[in-house]
Amino acid sequence: MFPKAIEFRNFLSLLNDILTLQQKMEDDPILYKELKQMMNPLQIQDLSKFFPMEHIPDRKELRNTMKAVNMDVILNENASKSKTSKNPWYDKITSNYTKYDLKGFKTDEQFSNMIDDSNHTFYAAHCKYFLTLDDKCHYKASKVYSELGIATKVMKPKQFFEEMK
Repeated sequence: MFPKAIEFRNFLSLLNDILTLQQKMEDDPILYKELKQMMNPLQIQDLSKFFPMEHIPDRKELRNTMKAVNMDVILNENASKSKTSKNPWYDKITSNYTKYDLKGFKTDEQFSNMIDDSNHTFYAAHCKYFLTLDDKCHYKASKVYSELGIATKVMKPKQFFEEMK
């Protein structure tokens, strides 16, 4: 999955691999779908299949730790450490939205759709209502707002007009 990072063992190579992966996912929606399937916590029992163990000789403890960790742990720990914005709510909202998508909850077919919808979910969190026709976005935004205690109501336009009557 990260050939340059394995070969050159530096951060720049890892970033190049991640950028390449993102570009490939935008070009080929099936790749994004396959990545989500690989990352599904119900399907992953052992993360060592992602990391070649031959590169970690004589480190039995590390190997055992990698086998014990699941994707929920990784997503939660990295979400709290990585900062993509100075606004902490941006990170909380978009990370939770992405987490639900990667875990398979009303998942998007294309990576770029998921990114756009996570941004829409963030911006709508500053409003009283979030109107969307997208069932997948509606579901994930509702879950994110509920989990984070955000009062924004996620609605379909028809629901909104009924409420306004």
